[in-house]
Amino acid sequence: MTTTIACTLAWSAGAIAVPADAPDMPGVKALRLDMGDARGPLRVSASDWRRRYLTIDLRHLGAHCGRLFVRFFAHGEAERRIEILLGLIPGVRARISLDLELLAGQRIFLRRHPGALKGVCFGRRVDPDDVSHATIELEDTGGGQRLWLAAPILGDDDLCQVEVAEPLVDELGQWRTKAWPGKTGGARELAHDLAASAAEDGVWPSTWSRFGGSLAHRFAASGYFRTHHDGRRWWLVDPDGCGFWSAGLDCVRPGADSAMVPGTEGMFTWLPRDDADFTDCWHGQGARGPSADFSAANLRRVFGDGWKNTWRSLTAKRLRAWRFNTVANWSDTEIAREQGVPYVTQMSGYPSTPMTLFRDLPDVFDPAFAINAASWAESLRPLRDDPLLIGYFLANEPEWGFGKFNLAAEMLEGAPGSHTRRALAGFVRRRYADDVAAWSRAWKRPFDSFDDLVDGIHRRLADSSPAADADLWEFSKDIVRMHARIPSEAARAVDPHHLNLGLRYAWIASDLFYEAGAFFDVFSVNCYAAIPDEAAVAEIAKRCRLPTMIGEFHFGALDRGLPATGLRGVADQVQRGVAYRRFVERCAANPDLIGAHYFTLADQSLTGRFDGENYQIGFVDVCHRPYAELVAAATSTHERLYAIADGSVSPFDTPAVEAPRVAF
Repeated sequence: MTTTIACTLAWSAGAIAVPADAPDMPGVKALRLDMGDARGPLRVSASDWRRRYLTIDLRHLGAHCGRLFVRFFAHGEAERRIEILLGLIPGVRARISLDLELLAGQRIFLRRHPGALKGVCFGRRVDPDDVSHATIELEDTGGGQRLWLAAPILGDDDLCQVEVAEPLVDELGQWRTKAWPGKTGGARELAHDLAASAAEDGVWPSTWSRFGGSLAHRFAASGYFRTHHDGRRWWLVDPDGCGFWSAGLDCVRPGADSAMVPGTEGMFTWLPRDDADFTDCWHGQGARGPSADFSAANLRRVFGDGWKNTWRSLTAKRLRAWRFNTVANWSDTEIAREQGVPYVTQMSGYPSTPMTLFRDLPDVFDPAFAINAASWAESLRPLRDDPLLIGYFLANEPEWGFGKFNLAAEMLEGAPGSHTRRALAGFVRRRYADDVAAWSRAWKRPFDSFDDLVDGIHRRLADSSPAADADLWEFSKDIVRMHARIPSEAARAVDPHHLNLGLRYAWIASDLFYEAGAFFDVFSVNCYAAIPDEAAVAEIAKRCRLPTMIGEFHFGALDRGLPATGLRGVADQVQRGVAYRRFVERCAANPDLIGAHYFTLADQSLTGRFDGENYQIGFVDVCHRPYAELVAAATSTHERLYAIADGSVSPFDTPAVEAPRVAF
């Protein structure tokens, strides 16, 4: 029989009672928690944290999504060890069971909970016996938000469930109960708008090459894309030898998935699974679970069986009219090949090993890593002779890079017997000239043998002394170099023509990242700032002697059809255009940047994609209607790119009016 333990809720003044029959959560005792409550976060205490789940019964009310933080603290420590951020859908009552295996610090992204959106976990591992308490807090993001919360419980059962009073999503995939400028009024209006868009035309400027490069900036042609420094700045060079600056759109594809989390079917007025004509807009299988594609369904409604080809033609014309010259990551690459648009590709399934060292970090000294890398690189073989391919990203946002971690020290808290642990033991043996006593004194830990590093579990070993931290950090550099070198060499052996665009880090969280630069042609990083940090880009150029590409950036607002801004919020659609212009033009003016790719072509779905993101970040909405303000701004910027890049025109530099971030 599963046992449960009630948790004590308290504010700093002491324990509080949970009143009965809250008006917005009938049938339970619930406490009202307002955003930015002056009393601070709620404190959750329990006698025993060695349970599988912390279950929270809640309902969030507000004009947009909520950002709920659950933080875990160790005894005697003022700073949180583990922090969980969870997105909440407005108006929905949900029971969420947080898996306390997250306390081990090995997972970044949470599974989907019915009634909730994306969840992420940050911090350093903490043993359940060391947990002092947790806190619960609703972040102040404006808009008059409120949270009703029942007393949490600790237990061993997953008690997740959701209650849906009425559908949130209409048959076109839009927010059913909200009105906004540009909302499509029904199937007839959808058909009229899409038919008109399909009849439009779009071409690149006559001053651009067939690849979208600049005819006014000429360099040696190689038949493929390459990089070049002209003495003043870095360029991409297209296959015909024209200077090229990559203005790209991520996720250029016809649809945007809406995850069907079990129990959430009542959120939808209509689902493609219920109509035999829309079977290709319903994905019932797969590792991520079932999903509906309302964007694709809207295309099928208008264009019938040939909807996908019509979409490719329509979108290629839009890309040229909007002056984009790159189909960027996670896209339908057929549109690039058919329509003659340069593209990048994301290699999938970065080579791994049976044992991982920390999060997704492979056992890089295991011979299986090189064997798996050689097999993984074969996916490039069909692309190796394609002149439209700019290059390939090896991976996207490795989870071991979400923070400044001493990787060797993290490895020693798990992964006993790994090949990389054996390599570390040899490294330390050489560093201390085979003198175990000298090593023990330096690290301020008693060791019997260097082999203690192979099988023992060592908690927070880097904290034992400055020498231990420095030695483990130095070996961490070897880990990162092996992690990048072996797959890079395997990819180059299969495809010697195209650019290795690197690992596409989430951000520069650690100096260790620079160690990988020696094996790339371009250093790639995602950037969700108002503008890229010029000093950080210059540091990449200095340390790695490489140009940088921005793999992702975006700006979203709450004035249209979605309740979350994405990772950078601005006031409205006009300000999205202002933010886009400033970001891209400042990038083009930077001599070490060769491209910036916007995430994404289409808005995400209202109830969340596979991981729960539901951001208003697209150039088009779920009905494929462009956001005119953003399109006009981007087109103007793209037409100035080459003049900005060569210094003959100054970049636009008016800051956008920002808004609180509503993202997870």
